[in-house]
Amino acid sequence: MNKEASSELGQLIVSQDKLLTVLAQNLEALDDYPHLQAYAGKKHPNMIAYNKLSKVQKQEFYETLDERLGWIAYELSQEVKLDFLVNRAALLVGDDLKKLSSLTIADIGADTIVKYLNLLASGVYAQVERKPSYPWMAEKGRWDPKFWANSHLAYDAWKTDYSSHYKLDMWCQDQLDCRAPQSCIKFFKAFGDPREIPEWSEKYEKK
Repeated sequence: MNKEASSELGQLIVSQDKLLTVLAQNLEALDDYPHLQAYAGKKHPNMIAYNKLSKVQKQEFYETLDERLGWIAYELSQEVKLDFLVNRAALLVGDDLKKLSSLTIADIGADTIVKYLNLLASGVYAQVERKPSYPWMAEKGRWDPKFWANSHLAYDAWKTDYSSHYKLDMWCQDQLDCRAPQSCIKFFKAFGDPREIPEWSEKYEKK
């Protein structure tokens, strides 16, 4: 280490605030020092910005994160066999969708739900490479090419007069000759206008 580098290191060592700011930019390097990692994390600019949010903004932050996690769970569920879960629900409600939406943990069964969550968790750890975040990029799973090719039109309809899934589904059948996936509104809330997603534009707008 030359004199200049040694001098700069000395400045960091004697200035706790500067040192913590530097450490906050690379928190992974502090994995062996969990208490210091947690404290340094508070110095990260993003954490400072988050802590300045109002109570209402923090609630919106939580809701947006919740929607994103819900979408990730939906993506993972496309990769596993869920017949046991579907069959359990069908046994309980038949074709009554309203009753389906009100099922409790006790109704479905704790063991069944734990099995479902374990399958999702295994799916997370099984991913060696980053999985595509969008339905039209998935190599497997249930997704409707016709809907996603026209999802920008469905998005426009959803933003105007077709805010419920039922209304949007009816509109898609009438205007696009396809069904609106149950997940599409969750997708719109999480990602916004498909035309603003580069991967969508690359696949569909050029056509």
